Amino acid sequence: MKLAVTPTVGLALAAATAGISGVAVFVNGLVVASFPDPVALAGVRNGLVGLALLSMAGLPSLLREVAGLDLRQRLSLVSLGVVGGGIPFILFFSGLAATGGPGAAVLHKTMFLWVALLAVPLLGERVGRFQVAALGLLAAGVLLAGPAPAVGVGPAAALVLAATWLWAVEVIVARRVLRSVTVRVAAISRMTIGSAVILGWLGATGGLGAVAAFGVDQWLLVGATGALLLGYVVTWYAALRRAPATSVSAVLVGGAVVTAGLAAIRTGALPAGPVVAGLAIIALGVIGVWVAGRRSQTTAREPA
Repeated sequence: MKLAVTPTVGLALAAATAGISGVAVFVNGLVVASFPDPVALAGVRNGLVGLALLSMAGLPSLLREVAGLDLRQRLSLVSLGVVGGGIPFILFFSGLAATGGPGAAVLHKTMFLWVALLAVPLLGERVGRFQVAALGLLAAGVLLAGPAPAVGVGPAAALVLAATWLWAVEVIVARRVLRSVTVRVAAISRMTIGSAVILGWLGATGGLGAVAAFGVDQWLLVGATGALLLGYVVTWYAALRRAPATSVSAVLVGGAVVTAGLAAIRTGALPAGPVVAGLAIIALGVIGVWVAGRRSQTTAREPA
């Protein structure tokens, strides 16, 4: 079934991405301790997702599509792999190992702000007062829901923040690329080229031994988390093809509510009051972004 290429469908896909992201963050928090080197986990997992996408697309069909692209489009696809699927994963997981999950999560949740700052001048996106208010709610919610003292300062936090900036740049590049390139080609490029970058880094730093040491249980975990990543990247790029980058990245913050809900179920305890307030504000902010997106679409359809 082919989905309509409209902002409304894009926002719905972004909501699906947020749900997948919320589950993935929760699961990865449990899984990452089973791997001595989380960068090795990212490299192998990205590669498996790329191969899965490649097998679903069919190599002959994919080669014909890539052959029809010009040099600029091909370079853009390479940049998706390097800036989206490669370098930021190395930076993020290296920082994650030192700064801890909560602090890294707070920094990563600021991505929507950097996307908004880039999308207005580089993509020509308009951010009205209603949407600015919704983005402000999201920022306030992230600050309340996230354990700010755990973020800290220093090299580890800088690595996570640098990864977040690169992922924000990837959003801008993807939004441009997906105007003329299919989601499957963009997603395959991101995951396969990104995996090659990560594995190359591991080879240069002597980290490939960690991959060779994976046991059966670890490979099962790679497959399980890879399935979540597969769903994430497909819905994420499909959303970016249809809706503004600012709105899509803002809706993604709603994944924090899903993660917190799963954590509460696992522990059998509700988060602290300020965290609950922050999550509620995030939910209101996501709703505000959704309403702003629908309003802008309705306004665009009205005759002058």
